[in-house]
Amino acid sequence: MKKSIMGVLVFLILSGVLFSQSIDRSLYIDIDPFDYELQSKQALVGSTRKYKSTVRFSTQTGTLFFFNSLDGGTTLIVNASNRFDQMINNQKVTIYYTATKYYVDSLVLDDIDYNNLTAGPSADFNFTQNYFPSFVDRSQYREIDPYNFELESKQTPNGSVRKYKSTVTFALQTGTTFFFNSLYGSTTLMVEATRRLNQMVQGQRVTIYYTAIKNYVDNLVLDDIEY
Repeated sequence: MKKSIMGVLVFLILSGVLFSQSIDRSLYIDIDPFDYELQSKQALVGSTRKYKSTVRFSTQTGTLFFFNSLDGGTTLIVNASNRFDQMINNQKVTIYYTATKYYVDSLVLDDIDYNNLTAGPSADFNFTQNYFPSFVDRSQYREIDPYNFELESKQTPNGSVRKYKSTVTFALQTGTTFFFNSLYGSTTLMVEATRRLNQMVQGQRVTIYYTAIKNYVDNLVLDDIEY
């Protein structure tokens, strides 16, 4: 009996050692997931960075954990390096993770603060306010319907750069990628943001300003939004 009890105690102690976190949390930079996505595009191949973000737990599959930003627009997929406590859907936590840039970032989940005692300033950000003024010259953008843009795009030579504006409805955001539908719903524009923009609701009518860069197909950069 005593041997059995001692065996259980030894197992528990070893488990605690194996699953305990020993990272230095002071080395991790506080960042909102959307801002992380922007920085990731500028990171050099081979670089390693340490971040912390306050997020909401979405789901887990094996060692892969999915966390959503507080505004719901960006999802981080991180691979666990240790065992972590079970979480419930939409639980607010602060995660510590290491990003290593190959061609895209690989994220390793190093630690979780379940009580958010170490949450940084990004966790208190008010996403509903207009903090993001425009610095583009809107007069340089030619108005075009998304369907007509698609027609023009097929005739455009490689290497060309054009500036357009289109009145559309907001459909979806995933990270720094935004989807907008034409007013008749027949054409969808997929554009990539290079800065933070105001939060929108599905179906909201807006005018977007974007740059099209032709490299066999058009890559669209979202420069500004008129709400």
